[in-house]
Amino acid sequence: VAREDCARVWASLLLGHAEPNTYHLVTGPEAVTDREVFDYMTGKTGYRAEYVEMSDDELATWWRSRGLPDDFATGDFSKLPMKLCIPDLVCCGQLAARGYMGHPTDTVERLTGSKPLSFKENYVKYESLFPKND
Repeated sequence: VAREDCARVWASLLLGHAEPNTYHLVTGPEAVTDREVFDYMTGKTGYRAEYVEMSDDELATWWRSRGLPDDFATGDFSKLPMKLCIPDLVCCGQLAARGYMGHPTDTVERLTGSKPLSFKENYVKYESLFPKND
């Protein structure tokens, strides 16, 4: 789900556009696999890469070796394009593996009146950060 959609939902809730003390599952408009995102990114840039499944520990080690911090409190985010830490990535992977991210909802549109951004509409803003061949 796009950050902009989350922000619009949050604003809607702050303005009282939903029942208080209720749970709202906020998703994008479609369920997307890691493989689909990988294929999209490499297809947009022509970047030659291999999609590799990893355990949570392997993924954490891989990201740590590339400078991603372990937490927000002590992490150095000065050289990163966004404030993201290893537990964020591992948690998202765990939620996706358990099927919690596989069911799109109408929450964004219902609460904001706007359709949520698709992953491609969202990612196009970050194309300059996509990997490229040397």
